[in-house]
Amino acid sequence: MTHYLPQNHQGDADIIRIIDFVKTVRPSLCISEYPNACELPELLALPANQATTRLWSNNEGNLVGFAYVDVFQTLRFDLAWQLQDPALEQAILAWGQTCLDGKHPFLCATSHDADHQRLDFFERHQFTPQSDSIVHMMCSLDNVIPEPTLPSGFTIRPIAGEAEAETIADLHRTAFGTPHMTTE
Repeated sequence: MTHYLPQNHQGDADIIRIIDFVKTVRPSLCISEYPNACELPELLALPANQATTRLWSNNEGNLVGFAYVDVFQTLRFDLAWQLQDPALEQAILAWGQTCLDGKHPFLCATSHDADHQRLDFFERHQFTPQSDSIVHMMCSLDNVIPEPTLPSGFTIRPIAGEAEAETIADLHRTAFGTPHMTTE
């Protein structure tokens, strides 16, 4: 039986490890599913998510799983599916339960319908589909989409190129309260 070493979130180096890990373990059809590698730096920079982030490594120090529970009581996780290790799966679920202990009666999770490994995981661990989870909307491109009505004094324009990169990065950092958008 393999022993995995749990570790709480310890900073930016962990975020990079998680992003690299997600890119290697997710099926190609699901690589852009939420939370994806572009969203994770900002999500994992939030103190509430950092407080519930845990990583599991094998004896060689390689990441084999990570999980956090967001403010919507949703377990966000990835694991090295090829291990097919019930102990690792149970550790991730136990972590989710620990994060919600006394706060919410249900542990939620999401999946793309093409992510069969994750859906099988949910079935093995008695998760049940919910009809009220996410609303998907679409608009026919055959229809003319009306121009937005902006408040007085506001305009929409494209970014004026590289000259505005620093301003846009600063605005993004301010709006989202994270340091992860850079001019580069």
